[in-house]
Amino acid sequence: MKIILTAVFLLIAILSPATAQQGGDSYIVYSVAGSVKSAGHPIQPKQKLFPLQTITIGKESQLTLLNEDAKLLYSLNRTGTWTVKEYIHDMKPSVLRLSANYLRYIKDQLFSNTDDTAPNRKLGKVTTTGYRGEEENQQFIQAMCACLQVSGNETLQEVFVQKDPSQKSNYLLTFELVSHQDGSVLKPDGSNLKNPYYVRATNHSLVTLFVNVLNIDSSLNTYLVLQPDKQGHFANYLLPAESTVSFPQQLIRIIITHYKPAFFDCAHHQIYFKKEIPMKKFKEFLKRKDIEISAKRYGIDALGAMAQGLFASLLIGTIIATLGEQLGIALLVTIGGYAKAATGPAMAVAIGYALHCPPLVLFSLVAVGSAANTLGGAGGPLAVLIITVLAAEFGKAVSKETKIDIIVTPFVTIVIGSLLAMLLAPAIGKAASSVGAAIMWATELQPFFMGIIISVIVGIALTLPISSAAICAALSLTGLAGGAALAGCCANMVGFAVLSFRENKWGGLFAQGIGTSMLQMGNIVRNPRIWLPAILTSAITGPIATCIFKLQMNGAAVASGMGTCGLVGQIGVYTGWLNDIAAGTRTAITGFDWLELVLISFILPGVLAWAFGLFFRKIGWIRENDLKLDL
Repeated sequence: MKIILTAVFLLIAILSPATAQQGGDSYIVYSVAGSVKSAGHPIQPKQKLFPLQTITIGKESQLTLLNEDAKLLYSLNRTGTWTVKEYIHDMKPSVLRLSANYLRYIKDQLFSNTDDTAPNRKLGKVTTTGYRGEEENQQFIQAMCACLQVSGNETLQEVFVQKDPSQKSNYLLTFELVSHQDGSVLKPDGSNLKNPYYVRATNHSLVTLFVNVLNIDSSLNTYLVLQPDKQGHFANYLLPAESTVSFPQQLIRIIITHYKPAFFDCAHHQIYFKKEIPMKKFKEFLKRKDIEISAKRYGIDALGAMAQGLFASLLIGTIIATLGEQLGIALLVTIGGYAKAATGPAMAVAIGYALHCPPLVLFSLVAVGSAANTLGGAGGPLAVLIITVLAAEFGKAVSKETKIDIIVTPFVTIVIGSLLAMLLAPAIGKAASSVGAAIMWATELQPFFMGIIISVIVGIALTLPISSAAICAALSLTGLAGGAALAGCCANMVGFAVLSFRENKWGGLFAQGIGTSMLQMGNIVRNPRIWLPAILTSAITGPIATCIFKLQMNGAAVASGMGTCGLVGQIGVYTGWLNDIAAGTRTAITGFDWLELVLISFILPGVLAWAFGLFFRKIGWIRENDLKLDL
């Protein structure tokens, strides 16, 4: 028995100092700023402290403690060495009473961050809250409205987001931009702005503050970083008394909201704008206006649309007028003339449609297209393309930016487009005409080599998602060069139609033969070697057209790049024959002329592509179903 009693007394004696040291309650370190030590060791967030534990708070330093049992938050900043109990009971620190839910929330936030190397870990934890009830929340809104001098009919966003940052806080707060890399304080003017950086906020007052953050995006739009939840509860950052915390780098303005002893203190604190905002603002503006400066938008979408505009005006008008002349129907000739007269506006509207122009911009492009095509002369299509793109983008930029949009948008579009047409269209037209003339001259001089080059290039362009017709139209590619271009287009269209007949049958034959070989682009991407039969065929039919048959396209230049699509290329050649007869350079259309056209357009492309296809299938370069279309 004596042995047991002795052991009990010894155990009590051993435990008594520890119990006395602890003093019953315990505290969790919420944040630390500056030099705060215990027994010579720095105190860290999340550490547990006891009432009788001695701590030393250095000059301009601060310690924030959580008492879970009493649900209190203490902010300690007095320089010196005392026990925790002495600090709390004798030094009269800033005290904030917490709800159970809020205490649980900030404790979870405190222990959820495991990155002890982050700057905010060293400076203090930034905590968001969302614990206000609906009734209290409504009081808050009313008080905020009174502070900001608004009617109360505004939305929560409108209440918080005020453009006037001149209001001052009743509490002393300072903000600094701090570099993540070396912790240096950046200049307020942003002259040494580095990325990444964060904003360090210091609460110099003796009361705990709650703050919300306004972010200014690249378009200079402002919005609350912490939005109210579905129940209308506010979310806020907790800024303890006399403490320092870090905020996100996007921070521009802070609204200070204080709940005790005054209900809140409303203030805007202007921070620094990031240097890259103007460029980001411009990019965001372009995105908002759907202005996409890219090769695809201008080189594929706009160019392809221009070809459709040409087809729907000049080309179809030429066909209608030709039919009227051959059938002796004057009405068709008149209608065809109307269609051809609308060439410039039709191209411009088609381009505007491809650029996703708003209605007022789109309709205003009619005048722009007319001016550019008229002043561009032989190179009118290229002039229309360039000038319409510029005018359309300017029009889109100002569209719906003013209250008199119906006047401003068409005025800007038409004036800028017309001025550009007067300044640029003659030069563009002359340049395009010169390039086209040079190509046609070179073809006349070297029909064999130029026949190969033109046929292959234009044929490839026809199959690619760009417009071979628009290219030929822009360069006014006619004559012998136009015949080579026609041969290349037919080689691709008829070539793919025959080459893929075993996979696609009659549907594929007509879809590609009189539709477009562009249908094969997906298969070409998967296996580029399936293109070789068509390319090799164009390299053969091109010089045959220029050197042997002397095939010329003297109709509309756009027909040179159409191939067998709707038989437009063949109709263009026929129209050219009629033009030659009218001009006196041709006496009549012979059977040999028709034979040449049929051979270049249909027979030779089909036979050659089929033969090349057999060879490439045999060596395994083209496999079964490589040319399969989903028709």
